[in-house]
Amino acid sequence: MRQIVFLVLLISNLSFAGEKSKWKTARETGQLKLQYRWIDSIDTRELRIMFTVNANHNQIKNCIREPDLAKQWAVGVKDYRIYDLTSDKWIAYCLYNIPEPFATQDLVTRYEIVNESPEIMIKITAQPDYLDLVPGVSRQQNYSGKWILKETVNGTTQIQFYSISFMKPILPRFLQDLITQRMLIQSFEKFIMLTENESKRK
Repeated sequence: MRQIVFLVLLISNLSFAGEKSKWKTARETGQLKLQYRWIDSIDTRELRIMFTVNANHNQIKNCIREPDLAKQWAVGVKDYRIYDLTSDKWIAYCLYNIPEPFATQDLVTRYEIVNESPEIMIKITAQPDYLDLVPGVSRQQNYSGKWILKETVNGTTQIQFYSISFMKPILPRFLQDLITQRMLIQSFEKFIMLTENESKRK
């Protein structure tokens, strides 16, 4: 089941043609709001998670791209590596910690900072051919993602994370949603704690 979270967590929204339904809130905590809407043209749902952290852009970017930090907050990840890191681009390799009987899966993605004013957008796209396949591991082929970071006047940062999963449900949707939502909330709550702790150390 842990694969479900990161197949949602790092897949994100590009520009898709077609009708989109209104956003509906599925889960809401004191810090996080998790919403879905349907995209008719690809017959799947788009996910949006919104929250605010007491940290700046650089501290947030570090928690996204630094392997040791990413493994602390990303629920369901067994291994996370970075390649070709520059100031605005990098390649990420993610191996999921998936329980049997599901097949082990990995993902290779390109991260690119495509806008920095007045807000940062970090775009994620699949790069399945960038690294050799790992024997016994199924690689994700269709993947895209986006983070939007907007600093406020009081020093906090508003974050929006969008994702679209192209995988067919492995379990009945109501059951998969329960698992996915719980793990997403856990991951992003850890992300908030980690970024704010990093902020206090600076």
